[in-house]
Amino acid sequence: MFILSTEEMTNIEKRTINEFGISGEVLMENAGKSAADKTEKYLGDMFGKNVLVVCGKGNNGGDGYVIARHLQEKGAHVYVLMCVSRDEVRGDAKTMLEKLPRAVQFTNLERISGTHFDIAVDAIFGTGFKGEIDGVYERAINCINNSGGMVISVDIPSGVNGSTGEVAKVCVRADYTFTFCREKLGHRIYPGKRMCGKTIVCDIGIPEAAVMEEKPKINLFSKSDMDTELRPLSPMDHKGVNGRLLIIGGSTGMAGSVCLAARAAMRAGAGLCHVAIPKSIYPIVATKLTEAMTIPLEDDENGCISAHGADKLDDIINKADAVVIGCGMSVNDNTCAFMDRLIDKIKIPMLVDADGLNILARNIDFFYRFNGPVVLTPHAMEMSRLTGKSVENINNDRVGTAMKFAKDRRVTLVLKGNCTVTANGKSGYINTNGNPGMATGGSGDVLSGVIGAMMAGGMKPFKAAACGVYLHGRAGDYAAEQLSMRGMIASDIVEALPHCFTAALSGKGPSSLLEKKDTARESRNIKWLT
Repeated sequence: MFILSTEEMTNIEKRTINEFGISGEVLMENAGKSAADKTEKYLGDMFGKNVLVVCGKGNNGGDGYVIARHLQEKGAHVYVLMCVSRDEVRGDAKTMLEKLPRAVQFTNLERISGTHFDIAVDAIFGTGFKGEIDGVYERAINCINNSGGMVISVDIPSGVNGSTGEVAKVCVRADYTFTFCREKLGHRIYPGKRMCGKTIVCDIGIPEAAVMEEKPKINLFSKSDMDTELRPLSPMDHKGVNGRLLIIGGSTGMAGSVCLAARAAMRAGAGLCHVAIPKSIYPIVATKLTEAMTIPLEDDENGCISAHGADKLDDIINKADAVVIGCGMSVNDNTCAFMDRLIDKIKIPMLVDADGLNILARNIDFFYRFNGPVVLTPHAMEMSRLTGKSVENINNDRVGTAMKFAKDRRVTLVLKGNCTVTANGKSGYINTNGNPGMATGGSGDVLSGVIGAMMAGGMKPFKAAACGVYLHGRAGDYAAEQLSMRGMIASDIVEALPHCFTAALSGKGPSSLLEKKDTARESRNIKWLT
């Protein structure tokens, strides 16, 4: 499902007016009426309720005037607070202001200070907002937040950047947000998402063709996307068909990282898994991974892979379908030299995570030597090292940062965190599941293993990354349901992976499943829990 930036939405509205002949006045009327109808649907009969509608000077304010008119017609006592003088209202918004019936009362901040309203409607800025808020707008927003009743925002809460999710110091805290045509990026990206409450999309008559002609770049990744991409199992399958994955990493004290990645890969469907580790941790890894094949490599005095370790991997690299590198590998001169020797050998899809990313950050020239598709999976701090930007700067525009980096470096980027972003520079996905309990040591290693398994099984890296993020998030949600968010650990996510799908030999594609765990176990088709 497409999700729009504010620029894309503006272009769609212009196209609707200029090419499809639907006037801005009609769109505004449809928007306000739809929002008023949704208000009644979700908040009940409007008769006798006190409603405050706070309007800015632009189109968002115009939507607010339409809402005020329709709620008054539904029997509400409506009060309109204008943040600007009448002379400052222009265009379609002015037309809607002049249509307000006399029964709608105009008010001011002094008169309503401390007054309780059943509903407060925020129609101040809309999706075009950027920057900070002060003066009359700050007072108006404080009035909305302190109104004592339910708060509804029109399009997006005032104070939220519609394209980045960045939030001003003063911002409306909505219970419901009624947006138009499609959700905007700011509705889905934190911290903006937190201010929106429940977001409802309203149809205002924009033709679907006007949306499709814009070719939106960002999608919400959901179960239906996973259903489309997952290859059904066949009676003719063997372990080679399901992919051979090579995982490289580990160091003294960090054996668990590669073990989590390998176990996750096998639980996610990899047919064969090879794990290359420094020989100092070989006994630990070989004991923990009874289903994987372990490859001990030369190590240095610190228990890290030495540069010479790369020479032992030629044969397995030629056999493998995908490579995961970096989990628990440590960063020093030897591991950097190891990567330097290894990088030219790999021509198959490669995922770089954790210390592999930190090595790339120290050796940017490695980006110019990639011989095959590459997936990078940084969290915000690792992304900061790769780009030189601050963590705050990255989190203030996660989608923009991911898209630009992926395009400039010609990689698939998975920017981990709340609402993980997967981007290839041309398009991107925002993930729709997962929970705070997944912020635990080793969770990223599990994700690397899952994406690695998807790539080894034949998925294109961009789709493998998006599918892997979704499956990882679903497993995290399942683990949280069973164990609680606070109590879960990374290995719980691994153990939850089998419960997220059940394999069958029917040859049919995956289908939806809303039932709980026990029903899922009895199912004979490939099904995904949502």
